[in-house]
Amino acid sequence: MDSFTTALTDFLQDPLVIPIVSLLIVSGLNFLLAIYRAWQGGTFDWQRLPQILDTLVLKKVIPLMVLGAAAFFVTDGATGAAMTTAYVAAAAAALAGEVANLIKLTTQSSPDGGPTPPAG
Repeated sequence: MDSFTTALTDFLQDPLVIPIVSLLIVSGLNFLLAIYRAWQGGTFDWQRLPQILDTLVLKKVIPLMVLGAAAFFVTDGATGAAMTTAYVAAAAAALAGEVANLIKLTTQSSPDGGPTPPAG
């Protein structure tokens, strides 16, 4: 492996990076599935797209990134441990909410009232 791949792998395996990357992946899936469901139901509105993205970024991702950066830079004993614990707990709570939303979206009925057909 080249040095970039090694550095990227090390970065993604860092315990402080895993929660935010997981949240971004699940949030992205939620976002795409919500667009698909709205499109399928005939309720999709392009004008709401920036508002939805803004809510996702401003309410979830940026606060977690700030808390994660603080946990990364504050390495002083008990304070550093508390920051890391707070970051991991906040990321776990946000991720649990996103996973619950993803489950709700995937088990939701299709607009015609019948079960949602499997993708593919």
